Amino acid sequence: MNDLLYLDILNLTVDAQGNTSGGYAPSDIYLIIQGRIKSGDGAYGHFDWNTGTLKPMALADNTHIIDLLGVNPDTKYAPYWITLEDLMKKSYYDATKGLPIPTPIFSGRLYISFETPVYINVSLSKTGAIGPAEPDEGSSTDPNYYTIWDKFEFTADGFDKLYSNTTCVDFVGIPMAYSVNGAAKPQQGFDSTVASSKDPFGTVVKNFKADPDFAHLVQVDRLFAPKVNSAAFSPFGKNATFMDKYINFCWAHYFSNTAPIKIWNYVDITMLENSSLRSDDDGKGCKWEAEGVMVGGNAKGTAGVITFTITALHPKNGNYKLTPPTTSFTIAHPSSWDTLRQGGVFAPITTGHAYEKAIDGDIKNQVSSALNRNVMHGEFLGDYDITNPAKGTIFWADRNAYYEDNKVPATALCVNKYGKFLHELSLDNLCYALAYDDKYGQNVNLTADLSATKPTVMKLSVYYQKPKLSGGSFPSATVKATDFLGNNYTISIVQNPKDKGQMLMGIKAANSDVLENIVLMYVPEGADPDKYDKYVPGPATNGLVKVPVRALEGGFRFAFRFEIQGDVPSGREFLLPPDVNATNGNVYVYDPTNTTNPVSTVTIAN
Repeated sequence: MNDLLYLDILNLTVDAQGNTSGGYAPSDIYLIIQGRIKSGDGAYGHFDWNTGTLKPMALADNTHIIDLLGVNPDTKYAPYWITLEDLMKKSYYDATKGLPIPTPIFSGRLYISFETPVYINVSLSKTGAIGPAEPDEGSSTDPNYYTIWDKFEFTADGFDKLYSNTTCVDFVGIPMAYSVNGAAKPQQGFDSTVASSKDPFGTVVKNFKADPDFAHLVQVDRLFAPKVNSAAFSPFGKNATFMDKYINFCWAHYFSNTAPIKIWNYVDITMLENSSLRSDDDGKGCKWEAEGVMVGGNAKGTAGVITFTITALHPKNGNYKLTPPTTSFTIAHPSSWDTLRQGGVFAPITTGHAYEKAIDGDIKNQVSSALNRNVMHGEFLGDYDITNPAKGTIFWADRNAYYEDNKVPATALCVNKYGKFLHELSLDNLCYALAYDDKYGQNVNLTADLSATKPTVMKLSVYYQKPKLSGGSFPSATVKATDFLGNNYTISIVQNPKDKGQMLMGIKAANSDVLENIVLMYVPEGADPDKYDKYVPGPATNGLVKVPVRALEGGFRFAFRFEIQGDVPSGREFLLPPDVNATNGNVYVYDPTNTTNPVSTVTIAN
């Protein structure tokens, strides 16, 4: 194990009243570290907590079964986790610097969660490579859906260079900030407005909850990016046209303004890709220049393709010019969905030379970023005067103009609030909120040179208010029930003694009857709870259903469906409450705020 890089986690969680003494205990904080062992498409490894090394992942690592409500019981997961408490007991753990990270490690990720580990399945890719199937934070059937978790990204390459960042590109689960090389305060991540709050996550989502177009992004203790919470912003959602006004305004602007969009950047080219190069060294960092014009547009800006052609290529060394490619790079009129997820028409091309693919991706990066930041109608100007406000000129690299009205008419103005709010709450207004936030340095990224004589420490500050109703604090309940034949049963809801993040819901016959095919029919409050046909089935294992405590937090309606072994006629289904299938029938309601009688019966329309 080398001593180049360490990770030190600062547990700054608080209790429901904001007291630092009552936050999550180290025994309730779970960690996983994974990454590629080699650069590029190298094999994936996971941190082996027994040896303190990076160990290749294997399909045989999938040994953990999760019989959790709503989760496919046939999928197994790799138990790659450890609690912070157990980590601190390891011989290789340094009380001052923290956890030594094996290097090199590429595309490294730390997963951090509360009360329940993050479950990762090891799988085969289309190319036959073994690697992790990343958690699907937006799917209610993913075992991590109700878990409070987040991730931190880092790479320590073979040249002893560290690159590290927090990310909000997909979601925000746990607010974090971090520093490297002993900085006294966090250098990047969420700012003191969040860090000093008694409810850090609540502070992050406050503005979102108050905005009618973005409030729905706050769900299940998580703030989703529009591209993940696609129910509203997808082509079929209620906000499907959210960015259309500004997109059309820009397309109309470049239709009426016939002057081309002049854009440039740098790219690496080899002699094999472009024979006009005199050496491969000349091809490193070539400057390319392109001009884009609107083709087939209209005055309303509802159609048209911006077509870019490369007008010049300049080698890094020498005064000669290279032969530019004849390839045209096009961007069709994007939808709001394309723009918010920076995909669709902004997806890079897959054919051509590597440098042509890079140029295409760069152009689409710049245009989609300019649209999301409300500056595409301005001038390009490269990174001109990036550190100072332009004098009345709106340009693509001007961070002072991002997410502002920028002289856009009210009829065309719309703002990507996901990017706006998160940047406003971040140190130096830097945040990885958009996939292309690295354009003009709007992303977080701390770098460092790794040295054995002076190890680099990534110090990660973790902020969260422990919910009032967290694991171990949900009220238990016992309910007596009778079916339509007069048979008696006991329905129970208790804390899972092996997992603070779960409650156990079960049913048992009062006599010696054996119950079979037990299914919990359920729906959280607020999700069409008055329509039984919206209830979701959750199979029981050994008469018990494991329910995430976070699913119960806002109220939970349910009914049990089952068969009795040896019943005549065979296969007859029973329902509790017994009239749940009738018009204006009943279902049970679990209310976690009622500590005396948390389960009651309510009438619903079927």
